[in-house]
Amino acid sequence: MNLNNEALPANIGDVYNVQSALGHGATMYKPYFDFLCRDWNINAKTWDMLNVKYIVTKNRIQGLELIKHDQSSDIFVYKRKNFKQKVYFESPTSKDESAEIISYSNNLIEYSVNAASKRTLVFSEIYYPGWKAYVDGKRVVISKNDIFRSIDVPPGKHTVIMVYKPISFRIGVLISLGTLIVCGLLAVFRPSLRFPPN
Repeated sequence: MNLNNEALPANIGDVYNVQSALGHGATMYKPYFDFLCRDWNINAKTWDMLNVKYIVTKNRIQGLELIKHDQSSDIFVYKRKNFKQKVYFESPTSKDESAEIISYSNNLIEYSVNAASKRTLVFSEIYYPGWKAYVDGKRVVISKNDIFRSIDVPPGKHTVIMVYKPISFRIGVLISLGTLIVCGLLAVFRPSLRFPPN
């Protein structure tokens, strides 16, 4: 997490594929902004839920482990202890249970999950319309867990896939195709509209 804009450039995540709790877009989703504004304390549960492991700042912070101080830029990198993983079970887990990311991209995330009993799996990803969830290829309901996504998984080993398929995109594709077809038909049946006579 970049605590002040002077420590790192705003687009550092785009350039080096580094995720930041403060985001990297020009706009911020309001529910997420409200979530961030709950508590800015360095040890707040807010940062734990966002799985913030490192803090990059130009300020000294007491109570955190300093792992790097770049004297040329006067930037400090601190490590937090109580962060959650990017995917975790809602209640404490047994040693035989696991949940981990297999692959991660903007529109598709794949997880490997092993649950001892029926469990709620929480993803450190914002709940937003358009996301679909599948457990072993079967569609499941995504619930809202604070501002995050969560699903129920049955006992056993499973492959969980989250994919972003907003209906607005499909509607846009249909409108674009319809427009192309209409333009094509007009060009074929109204040749005088193609080019004005010289």
